[in-house]
Amino acid sequence: MSELHELSALTLRDALVRGAVSAREVTEHFLRRIDTLNPDLGSFVTVTHDDALRAADHADRLRASGVALGPLHGVPLAHKDLTDVAGVRTTLGTAALDHAVAEQDAPLASVLRRAGAISLGKTQVPEFGLSCYSENRIAPPARNPLDRRLSPAGSSGGSAAAVAAGMVPFAPGTDGGGSIRIPAAATGLVGLKPNRGRVPSGSGQADLGQFVVAGPLARSAVDAGLMLDALVREPNYRPTSAASRYPGSFTEAALRAEGRFRIGVSTASPFSGAMDISLDSAATDAFSAGIRRLQQAGHDVVDADL
Repeated sequence: MSELHELSALTLRDALVRGAVSAREVTEHFLRRIDTLNPDLGSFVTVTHDDALRAADHADRLRASGVALGPLHGVPLAHKDLTDVAGVRTTLGTAALDHAVAEQDAPLASVLRRAGAISLGKTQVPEFGLSCYSENRIAPPARNPLDRRLSPAGSSGGSAAAVAAGMVPFAPGTDGGGSIRIPAAATGLVGLKPNRGRVPSGSGQADLGQFVVAGPLARSAVDAGLMLDALVREPNYRPTSAASRYPGSFTEAALRAEGRFRIGVSTASPFSGAMDISLDSAATDAFSAGIRRLQQAGHDVVDADL
């Protein structure tokens, strides 16, 4: 059998539901991964060993009792350190403020907890989540598991590095201007910013202009779909949604991998009118290679500058 951290989130969830492995075994395995890898990668600011093991034991008792289990039963994840998790300090990545211990979960953490997920801690972010790197004066900077000389980007860079290194199977991020998508691109993951209103909003940090949306960071589209299915189980916490409820399962849609898609691409920047924006040749080469792969898979790729 593969090592637990080598399994997809979906395969791991199914093994947990069947009882092929216990939530405590899984949690202990990933905590050991964090203890081994985090000193070099700086993904985690806070690791909640005791809370995670208590949650794992509770998950195992639930399974033994025969009650219906949540869609993420026993699956570990981690929250970026902008999201309140009850009983855990929230630093917002800043040394300028006191680090209060959250009295209750933010909506994002609450929904994932009710879905059965087990939080292993809080991950590295830039100060207040305002930059596209994940460094601050609170803890060591996050490093990219693909090349530790480089950053995993940001602001969900600590979470992206944790997923890419197998410290968690997947993780939620939050994205206003690329904070899920940029780290996903930097670390070879799938990162999705859903339509506003489709998933729970609100966190320990004020939602800047209501631009910020939570979404998954995962190693595959299927695993991203699994987390998204859990996130859309409950209605939004704010009356801002025009998004209709998806009638099926995102996980099942990803498994079917059906359809030929029309995909828009752009190298334009919203800041190009105010400053000179140029792309490095390595970035344009990688961008072009991605377009070719999509075309080879049968998709239509079109320019879509906004």
